Amino acid sequence: MPELSIKNLCYIINANGEALLQYKRRGFGAGKWNGPGGKIEPGETIERAAVREVKEETGLSVRNLKKMAELEFIFIDKDEWNQAVYVYLTKDYSGEITASEEGELKWFKLDEIPYDKMWVDDPYWLPDILAGKFMKMRFY
Repeated sequence: MPELSIKNLCYIINANGEALLQYKRRGFGAGKWNGPGGKIEPGETIERAAVREVKEETGLSVRNLKKMAELEFIFIDKDEWNQAVYVYLTKDYSGEITASEEGELKWFKLDEIPYDKMWVDDPYWLPDILAGKFMKMRFY
């Protein structure tokens, strides 16, 4: 099994039942919609890193994260992209959305999530975690 870097994603659901997505302008995933998240800093737990990344990328403070998925991504031709991603969901947040250099932020109704503008694997797991189902999957 190749070595995997550890990453996190956090999907925030508002009182209207909408999910906050970010359109990445740069870096890994540029040109795609995704949840906010990223890398773990030395000494951080995965959940603490998710809280920090959400704050940095959205301006929102999140609490009471629920781990909803453990996903592994194996890139056959790009070993440096291999990663394990822990996906969290929360409805408990405060603050005002503040755009960052990472990309545009937008609330989407759950039945209007732009899967055609996301990673190709997202339709296989994101609807289930948004519906409250825990997922553990590996993608090649």
